[in-house]
Amino acid sequence: MSGLLPLGACAPALDWREGRVADAGLQFVLPCRPDHHERTLPLAGAPVTLQMQVCEADGQTFAISAADVGEPARVGPALLALHAAFERNLGLAAAAAAAAASAPGWQPSGATPQPAAGRWPLLGKTPAGETVHAQLALAAHGTWVVQATVLARRPLSTEATQAFTEGLRFAP
Repeated sequence: MSGLLPLGACAPALDWREGRVADAGLQFVLPCRPDHHERTLPLAGAPVTLQMQVCEADGQTFAISAADVGEPARVGPALLALHAAFERNLGLAAAAAAAAASAPGWQPSGATPQPAAGRWPLLGKTPAGETVHAQLALAAHGTWVVQATVLARRPLSTEATQAFTEGLRFAP
């Protein structure tokens, strides 16, 4: 596993391990043992079951969320809805959302190309007004949508966020 990650990402506080969302064909790495959660929520006009794996390491929270939206026509709107919801949670204004939407595209290996997929660095606020540094990555595979996020109250570790997003891939 260490051959996949930059040396800086192998800091003692980061214990990288592989994980999967088998139904989605998604493979990923997290720097800590994740807690697993599921919840049903409306996404792109229909309820979906969102599978989440979340952990905290070195003052940063890492999360992978995946949901099957069931129909190819709902994938793009679902990615846009996930993006908008994440920005709302960070307290970002519409102007910041528009600027973030123009960020260059990014896709993990094996992903289904989607215009709404990509990776964005964001800076927001908690409800208490504290600064939150974040990275949002969105991708799709078939009818599955995936959101990968990193959050911290300090600037994010470039090495850890790079290892995290580069560790996302879909099985062929």
